[in-house]
Amino acid sequence: MHLLLLAGFLLAPLAAQTTVAVTAATPIAALTAAAAGPTTFQGVPQGQPIGTSPNQLFLTTSQSPPNTYLSATTICYPTLPYQGGIGINFFERAYARGTASDLAGSSASPAQAGATFGPHAVLATFSAPPGTVGRIVVSFRRSSSNGGSASTAIDVGNDGTVEFASVTAADWSLPCTIGPSGQVTVRAGNECRSAGNGTSTTVYTWTELYVAFRPDLTATCTITSYGQGCSGVQAAGTELVVGTTRTVIVLATGCFPNSPAIVATGSQQLGLQLPGGCSLLCNAEGIALALADAAGNATQTWSIPVTVVGTTYVQFLPIADVNGALVIRASNGVRVACTR
Repeated sequence: MHLLLLAGFLLAPLAAQTTVAVTAATPIAALTAAAAGPTTFQGVPQGQPIGTSPNQLFLTTSQSPPNTYLSATTICYPTLPYQGGIGINFFERAYARGTASDLAGSSASPAQAGATFGPHAVLATFSAPPGTVGRIVVSFRRSSSNGGSASTAIDVGNDGTVEFASVTAADWSLPCTIGPSGQVTVRAGNECRSAGNGTSTTVYTWTELYVAFRPDLTATCTITSYGQGCSGVQAAGTELVVGTTRTVIVLATGCFPNSPAIVATGSQQLGLQLPGGCSLLCNAEGIALALADAAGNATQTWSIPVTVVGTTYVQFLPIADVNGALVIRASNGVRVACTR
């Protein structure tokens, strides 16, 4: 694993990103219907793949009979990956100026002939390594007035059970662990419709639906000792996690009192002989200094995000001027391994 050195501690890149495949769960269409009878329609069939530009879903249709304006738009596409997760955006827009019988909005009809208004849906299939722990996250925003309709329905697992439905703006999430198949499919429904209000005012209804899988990026760290120190120097480590920050603490005892100690950190374990019979136990890609107290105890801490993964090897190398000669001691090594 390639490791990056940051503030004296070794960090690894994030785990492989979650991916998403999006298809139409129903026929998806934008529809307008004038009171006088004509309709306009643009749609795609059930099963249609939906990708990023230029393969995103973008449906729009409109008409302008006398004293009337009707327009409907549906947009859907996958988002960019973010912190190991990914999502979809599913947006609707509906404009209506005219009578209450002048309508525009979403449709799940397969063709213009006989088309009716109503919710339509997409399937978002999230893929990640089996056992990945995370959450399905939903954000629904909407605005409607004068009899307009705006709603969403979310079915996690696409098993016919709606876990979340709303006709008001809302945020929702559900714990989710990716199963042996490496996938979880979410059916996301969206409805948006406007009707004229009998005046020259355009009634505007819109929805914005975001659905994502976000893995739990909190790492688990194991801190162990390895190798042998010399001249009585011993080191051990522990951690303290508060919120999104992990503090790693390594204490060395048996250092020269009131004297400095070199703190070496590296990505590899070594056994390189040093003067005086001690050994360098890591490849020392990072170097810091700690000051031992009067009892010969020295401490070094690192504060890192709880999302960090990787392995770091730490060793204390106390030094002192003894009768004009530089003397070096060495602790055992401390291995800090953080995995997810």
